[in-house]
Amino acid sequence: MTTLRHPCSHSTATWLLLMIATFISWSIGEKGESGLAWAGVLSLITVIKGSAIILDFMGLAKAPALWRGLVLGWLIFVLLLIGLIYWNGVSQ
Repeated sequence: MTTLRHPCSHSTATWLLLMIATFISWSIGEKGESGLAWAGVLSLITVIKGSAIILDFMGLAKAPALWRGLVLGWLIFVLLLIGLIYWNGVSQ
């Protein structure tokens, strides 16, 4: 007996998510939106996209927890650092 595989693989679904998230980010920038709320939305989109790339395309979903934690932690650290710099610039 043969099993049929769904034509939309996990990588294809991830790629589609990345394309949709990129289009949303581009649309926000193209409209000229600004402010703390929009920066938060873009940061959230960045976390989603970065996590998808790290876990799916870099193959760390099945890697040891240490490697997954290090790379995802690096992503969060960089975004928090950017957020802190942005927050200090806005509050002055």
